[in-house]
Amino acid sequence: HIRYAEINFSDVLKKELLVKLSGMGLKMTINNKEVGYEVRCAPPNAFDIEYTRNLGYGAFEFLRDGGTNALITIQNNQIVPIPFDQIIDPDTKKTRIRMVNTQSIQYRIARQYMIRLEKKDFNPGIEFERLAVAAKMSPDEFRKQFQYVTDY
Repeated sequence: HIRYAEINFSDVLKKELLVKLSGMGLKMTINNKEVGYEVRCAPPNAFDIEYTRNLGYGAFEFLRDGGTNALITIQNNQIVPIPFDQIIDPDTKKTRIRMVNTQSIQYRIARQYMIRLEKKDFNPGIEFERLAVAAKMSPDEFRKQFQYVTDY
């Protein structure tokens, strides 16, 4: 069992980035910073406020109505309690992984705001060539290095 809290991901990421950037002919200083405390202390945005308010209200109603032993979730804008025995793996005693519903309106909207490579970005043409130039790579190198991310 890997204890992720004991892995200094910022050092791993920093070293990998420096190698990749150096290979692209870019010299850069990178200072790693663990931002856990700062993120936890950041003021909530409108989504955070609405989401946690709704979860809290759903939890209150669930308990008021006699419910026990469940995780309160929001699915398709509905409060859905999931009994612990449905989410705990009996062998590992850990919570099973729940996949993100990539068909939900929330996910689709959030994805529209993401800056990400898409399959169409790898179509032959000037835009694809500009991406390769920006990465200081040949088009073939760029394709080999990054096209796999469009599979997700």
